[in-house]
Amino acid sequence: MELAGLAGVMASALGLALTIYGVFYNGRVTRALIESIRQDIRAVHEVMRALQETTRTIHEDGQRRHEELLTYLREMDRRHTELMAAIAQGRA
Repeated sequence: MELAGLAGVMASALGLALTIYGVFYNGRVTRALIESIRQDIRAVHEVMRALQETTRTIHEDGQRRHEELLTYLREMDRRHTELMAAIAQGRA
């Protein structure tokens, strides 16, 4: 009877030890998973910042080109107006 009781206590102790090990092991795995997720989030943030910077650069370049085109068109309009005035004076 004592042997059965001792075996029961040892089985309980082994079960408790395995449970505690499992909790700590799962805790390490969970911490490793959380750290991996954090690294992934940091990488995504870096990619997003790079995309935002690229988008900003493209937008600024587009604005600059738009202004250059408007300046060119205004100059062409001015020259066209002068040419039409010169043609009109030549015919008059």
